Amino acid sequence: MKWILFVSFVAAAFLGWFLFVRIPPPEPGSGAHQDPFCRKLLDTKTHREALAWVKESKDRDIRTIGEQSPEESSKIVERLYQDGAERVWAVGLEIYPNEGQSTNILVIELPTDPKLRRKLFRLESRVAASEGFDPVSDDSQHYMFLYKFKLPFHL
Repeated sequence: MKWILFVSFVAAAFLGWFLFVRIPPPEPGSGAHQDPFCRKLLDTKTHREALAWVKESKDRDIRTIGEQSPEESSKIVERLYQDGAERVWAVGLEIYPNEGQSTNILVIELPTDPKLRRKLFRLESRVAASEGFDPVSDDSQHYMFLYKFKLPFHL
């Protein structure tokens, strides 16, 4: 009887992992739409280079990515540059008088080096999975879009 319960538990745990935790492989072509979309964002929305923008944060005039603190926001952008981003833009800046600025959108200019691109696409797949989306494939696009996320940096 204990053996049946153990096997049932293991099977249920595996099924839960397979359905809810496993990051699915990206569909080929899923990244092809990102360049025009990101270019349009950069052409039409208020944006700044993300690291310089975040570092301007001070009391009563903070700069944050989503619900992260200014320090966490800075770590996010630094991590993206460390992983190979050529440039990171904070896009669609929302201004809150006497409080500061925030954004939920980052646009990343991707490197050409395949090794660095893989690192950034692995990171994107974790962000996508954390929000319930499928990852984007690397289709030689120039830009990557990250939206409304909280990223643990021990990954």
